[in-house]
Amino acid sequence: MKILNKFLSSSSNLKEMLTNKLYPGGSEGRSSFNGRVITVFGANGNLGTNVVAELGKRGTQLVIPHRCTYHDATFLKLAGDLGQVHLIVLKSLDKRISIRTT
Repeated sequence: MKILNKFLSSSSNLKEMLTNKLYPGGSEGRSSFNGRVITVFGANGNLGTNVVAELGKRGTQLVIPHRCTYHDATFLKLAGDLGQVHLIVLKSLDKRISIRTT
């Protein structure tokens, strides 16, 4: 959480976006839905995990694409309520395209 707070203090636009004025949470925290569906890339990293946890607290439905095994990414499902966190495996058929785009 310290990493997220440090990042939010350095980026005023993101901090404003995550405040209650511009980004209201649902009525009951993780067990509510605030009407937003957000895709988070890089959620397995240190910063991404904290961002997913914060968005999950606000009742956001999350779509998380990942390149690791499904088992390695299941810890992210704990960030939201049942059915609010969707994990999608991204795999490229052509390895050269995957290397070029990353």
